[in-house]
Amino acid sequence: SGAALTVGELALTVSQELAPMPWEAPVLLAAGDVGLACWRRADPAPASLGAASPWPPPDAPRAMLAPATWAQLVERRLHPIRPLDDQAAPAGQPAAGGLLLIMGTPIESTAGLRLLVEDSGRRSVASRTLVEPDTLPFDRFGLVVVMCEPGESLVRVDAEREQTADLRSCAAELLNAGAAAVLCLPPMPADVAGGVLGTLDGRLRRGGPRGWRQLAEAGAAIRGEIAAAGSSPEERAAARELALEVTVFVRP
Repeated sequence: SGAALTVGELALTVSQELAPMPWEAPVLLAAGDVGLACWRRADPAPASLGAASPWPPPDAPRAMLAPATWAQLVERRLHPIRPLDDQAAPAGQPAAGGLLLIMGTPIESTAGLRLLVEDSGRRSVASRTLVEPDTLPFDRFGLVVVMCEPGESLVRVDAEREQTADLRSCAAELLNAGAAAVLCLPPMPADVAGGVLGTLDGRLRRGGPRGWRQLAEAGAAIRGEIAAAGSSPEERAAARELALEVTVFVRP
């Protein structure tokens, strides 16, 4: 009889040019378990970028750049979290590494792929924010969560798969710009997205070590949660495909 091979952790090194591709999918499918801890590893950050934590402590600040339409969902699941515009930098306080959630649509700009956040903040006038990675306060927010606005169905079309690839490329750019870690979540229905954000919140509130391995484990739990969604055979197959799009970027 053959010997069983158990793989508990998977680490990938992926170049920037190949960042849009879902390399986790074939590796996890070959391992036979979509719930394995899996992450993409980048070079250590230069000392000039600060020492923000990739896994924020429970009392660390939380901020969001998200459409007003979905702000309530985010607030309910990641409470307390406020719009980034409302977050003032504490004078003289060392970098602790909070959480920054960006919910937007990847678009082509003159500078390359960027995340566009429609109707961000709480203004009475509609606004559009084009997120420039080099302008984000990574000294205060070590973990960045990027996601598209929730969709209507688990079942996707090719345009949505391409959008997820562009989102992953934007996530890689955020890591290169100075984020300590990035969690990239694919578009999913609002109820699934709410559950995923709640799972992230629950794990962030746990005690214990505060490092990139905890983020990788959270990514694995989220992948398993998405894979379990859906009621019909078509939805369950789509949910499993969607789960394989969850991507964790870290700087070990």
